[in-house]
Amino acid sequence: FLDVDDLLDVSALESYIEKSAVVLIFLSKGYFFSKNCLREVRCSEQNDKPLVLVNEADLSKGGIALKDSRAECPEDLRSFVFDDRAVIQWHRIADFQKLSLKLIASGLLRGSSTDAPGPSDPMAKWLVFPGELSIEDFALDPPLVLMFSSFNPGAREVAKDLMDRLAGLDMMNAETSTLSSTSDQNSAQSGPLLLYLNNATFIGEVGSRLAQTVRAARAAGKRVVLFHENDEALGGGPFDMHFDTTPQDLIDDGLFGALATEFFPMPHREVSFALAAQAIGTHSLRTKKTAQGFWSPKGRPTLTRKKESSTSVSRKEDVGAEAPMPRMVL
Repeated sequence: FLDVDDLLDVSALESYIEKSAVVLIFLSKGYFFSKNCLREVRCSEQNDKPLVLVNEADLSKGGIALKDSRAECPEDLRSFVFDDRAVIQWHRIADFQKLSLKLIASGLLRGSSTDAPGPSDPMAKWLVFPGELSIEDFALDPPLVLMFSSFNPGAREVAKDLMDRLAGLDMMNAETSTLSSTSDQNSAQSGPLLLYLNNATFIGEVGSRLAQTVRAARAAGKRVVLFHENDEALGGGPFDMHFDTTPQDLIDDGLFGALATEFFPMPHREVSFALAAQAIGTHSLRTKKTAQGFWSPKGRPTLTRKKESSTSVSRKEDVGAEAPMPRMVL
């Protein structure tokens, strides 16, 4: 049930919780200051209900940092609500939101059914969301070399992480290359220059040398792809901060004219890598194929949406040998 739509009598709140198989809590600013929200949580604890936690982190949408939400929670409830629970980050960018929705569905199905397979999977790969992005589905053909600058803190690491995931990708230090359109490395085509944006980008003497590398790349006609870090543990922050640290001539020359690929913490970082593959492989990215045709995940449940006002999650098998999982209507 959804309290704002289905709860006809607020005095019956506890009975609704008792009849629920699993409880989803959307952690926003002030949630734990609500008397009725606390009734829900306390009743969930008393009845040992499985919880699915979703965190709204966008402050402009009433969001709150997870550590602050924990601080708002009454001390006697913190262990029940937060300990040993994965918290799903809510996203509004479509491809990241699909993963959020899939993780929510996985949590709800696991909490309400014994039919969910094996241990919990941080990517909920046992479910399929039509149209979802996965870097496992892509390869670069012909191969491509991604350039990075040694004066760009964090760029080498994110390029290596991407290379480890994307077939056909190699990497090269821009300062040791000619920044030309061809490369001797594995006879691969020289690709774009990666510019990784975090709180150390274009800072100090190293930042000045990075700016020289970027200018040289743009002068040579090389494309610059932007990866914007959002993970605070890796120096991430709002994109606006880069307008204060980036040399003005690069800004005026249109460096930020193209959209940056947003990099978020795991598990949504895997979506970031898939989007990054699309960003760098404009001309050579291919969908992996098998002898039977395009690769498809056989036998995995597929998330669908009912054509009605309420949202639903259903499980479908590609091969209809088994009875479907009971439908859960949220």
